[in-house]
Amino acid sequence: MTKICSQCGTAGDSKTRTSGSILIELVLWCCFLVPGIIYSLWRLSSRKQVCRACGADSFVPLSSPVGQRLAATYGLPKEPEDAPKASAQRGFVWIAVGIAILVWLIWSGSHH
Repeated sequence: MTKICSQCGTAGDSKTRTSGSILIELVLWCCFLVPGIIYSLWRLSSRKQVCRACGADSFVPLSSPVGQRLAATYGLPKEPEDAPKASAQRGFVWIAVGIAILVWLIWSGSHH
């Protein structure tokens, strides 16, 4: 579904913004397991879709009445609704990889 930003009028796909710092997350994972998990879960839960142009998180569907008014205000053509795109849950994959590595390290350390 095509969206339009109500702040700047940009129509199109949004980008994902994740709060926090990947560097802090990595340090917490390497040094402190439980805080690393908590920080990673907080970062994943605070993800938002934001405008690629201005960074605002105030999108409306272009096919909605408000979206049509915004499109007319900004002089954008009416677009047909796009098919929904599958969004990759990369964050969950990285957490799973981290947990798998941790389990492997613990398991291999206990068998020596």
